[in-house]
Amino acid sequence: MLKGLGDVGKMMKMQREMNKIQKKLKQMVMEGKSPGDEVKATVNGEYELVELKIDEDFFKNHEHRKVEKMIMIAVNEAVEMIKDKSAADMKSLTAGIDIPNLFNKS
Repeated sequence: MLKGLGDVGKMMKMQREMNKIQKKLKQMVMEGKSPGDEVKATVNGEYELVELKIDEDFFKNHEHRKVEKMIMIAVNEAVEMIKDKSAADMKSLTAGIDIPNLFNKS
């Protein structure tokens, strides 16, 4: 009669685990770097830039376009790392179940 309740229990457990992972991801930070490590950008799990470091000599000795480009590279790398980690953690939770749009990095 209540044969399907086992599936509901599994879904509730998965929801609890997903909430734990989401909380952990929000607290996570990743650091992206420009190719020569002149610029370092730290992004948190909510995709907010929380720290930006620019090597003083690099900043003084290069035109602003190059500095801007290195900032973009570092920030984008940090964001990509957060996205990849989030997708990997969620994929491990669903044990390979394909849930459409769950792992999209858009």
